[in-house]
Amino acid sequence: MRPLSRVQPVFEAGPSFRLSGNRNGYHPSPLGLTTGAGAEIQLCGIRIGPVLPYTRWARDATLPKTRPEQVELLVGLSF
Repeated sequence: MRPLSRVQPVFEAGPSFRLSGNRNGYHPSPLGLTTGAGAEIQLCGIRIGPVLPYTRWARDATLPKTRPEQVELLVGLSF
């Protein structure tokens, strides 16, 4: 995109970590890989950054009780 544009693309990739709080007898995997894409918009001195990340979690230590895929919608605000 143009360098002076108010909208810029955002790409992310890397490891994902989660803490297992109330496990109820099973041990979900704490590690995963994340990739995502979104946009960063500049409006009146505030940057709004909606991103759609996809996470693939490793196999659970016990019976598979969680889904290995996760998609979220995150919105960041910076000023």
